[in-house]
Amino acid sequence: MQQAMSSTPLYATVTDDMPRASEYLIIVQDQHTPNAQQLCQKCQQLEQAVILSAHDDPSLAALFHAIAANLTDAHIGIHALVYGDEYFLWQVAQQLSVHGLLKDEIQLIKNESLNKRIYCVHCFHLFQSTADEFCDCPQCATHLFIRSHFSERLGAYMAVCANAEEIQGETA
Repeated sequence: MQQAMSSTPLYATVTDDMPRASEYLIIVQDQHTPNAQQLCQKCQQLEQAVILSAHDDPSLAALFHAIAANLTDAHIGIHALVYGDEYFLWQVAQQLSVHGLLKDEIQLIKNESLNKRIYCVHCFHLFQSTADEFCDCPQCATHLFIRSHFSERLGAYMAVCANAEEIQGETA
């Protein structure tokens, strides 16, 4: 019998070898963490590297504007390294894709944060959580089971009703 494919994303680490590229765009969520500092020091040794930081801007508007400005005149061979929590990684990855970078030109490095984005399949609400398996949807109050299925399009883990049998038994 074939094993089910996992859709949980795999991430690079700060200690991985740098991909070979003619230019680098390094985007970090918070430059003050030790791993972010290590990554920035590693990248400062590269000739063609631009480092951008989110600067605690929750809307990420300034960061997205800086990404657009840096990619306007970009040449073939640019590679983006993105460091942050999962929620941040996938928002930035989507922006990079909008500006023409391919999946192979983007390297995602997850930090130590437990934050992840959850998608409630019942009310279609996206929210952040640190839960591993179970949580409640803040919009519809459904008790959810967080599946290992990850949607790159949404940048979120799918969550389904955890106690559907109990609820179905109550309505029968």
